[in-house]
Amino acid sequence: MKEPEWLVPGYIPKYGITTIAGEGGVGKTSIWCSLVASITSGKQTFLLGNEIPFNNDPENVIVFSAEDSWTYVLRARLEANGADLDRVGFISPEDERFVDLNFDGDLLKGIIEENRPGVIVFDPLQAFVPANLRMGDRNAMRKCFSPLIGYGEQYKLTSIIIAHANKQSGVWGRKRIADSSDIWDASRSVLMTGLTSEKDVRYISQEKSNYGRLSDTVLFSLDECVPTFKCYSDKKDRDFILADARERNIRPVVEDAKDFIIDTLRERGQMEVSELDELAAANSISKNAMRDAKAALKKEGTTKTWSIGYGNNKKFLIILKDAGKTNE
Repeated sequence: MKEPEWLVPGYIPKYGITTIAGEGGVGKTSIWCSLVASITSGKQTFLLGNEIPFNNDPENVIVFSAEDSWTYVLRARLEANGADLDRVGFISPEDERFVDLNFDGDLLKGIIEENRPGVIVFDPLQAFVPANLRMGDRNAMRKCFSPLIGYGEQYKLTSIIIAHANKQSGVWGRKRIADSSDIWDASRSVLMTGLTSEKDVRYISQEKSNYGRLSDTVLFSLDECVPTFKCYSDKKDRDFILADARERNIRPVVEDAKDFIIDTLRERGQMEVSELDELAAANSISKNAMRDAKAALKKEGTTKTWSIGYGNNKKFLIILKDAGKTNE
């Protein structure tokens, strides 16, 4: 028996899989960018607050993201968090090889063997599961994850997987990533993230740990996509979900949609309206609620919308108005 080694003490063990799951717009990308910055620089991570001095030897990281552009989003966000970009490798969706990047594929194995990174980030989970594999098939998913688990032991590799959480009412913990089947069982640590009832305050709750008691929940804020530690809490994902469910029972659905739009645009900046609508649908927000929320925010002067292109190439864009003024 060996004592566990830690990438982030108490939260992210080395040489295994850690899953970070949450709904769209809660800040998952900013979280993993901050973690990559800490890993590549060897400096303190916001998860450890201000009281626990911690330094690691810098490690190389490879990023596979199907969610955001490296050129327009990820590079800037990593720089803002203090990452050593010389230690960050990536393959973007524009690369023709990206479609062959699967957890159990030869391409991934070859990249690991050749580059020997300390950490790989996969965002999101669904992009790296073979197209013909049903995620509800536990046996198939177990086989899909098996090579990734083996790489941890063989190549001393730590995998951080970003997963979308469902937004079923009254569901928390394991059930929130049930659509991802065996990812919970394959992970040595599972971190759920979401919004608290306090304005601009978010949480990271450890819901599974293979190495003892669960670590304290971290409350943090996002300042221009940089997570800032606020305090620890003994509340877990269940407490925040139930509190949110109680609030939703007394709030109009349009208010929820308005909050979703503001939080998403604050994190992502300028977006296509169609992309925002798709993200809302994935979070169980109705078309009518989104339509009314967008109209209300525009009337209030909170958002700005405009179009570019013509005919079939016409696109509608949306941004928070304060961000739009800053850009101008």
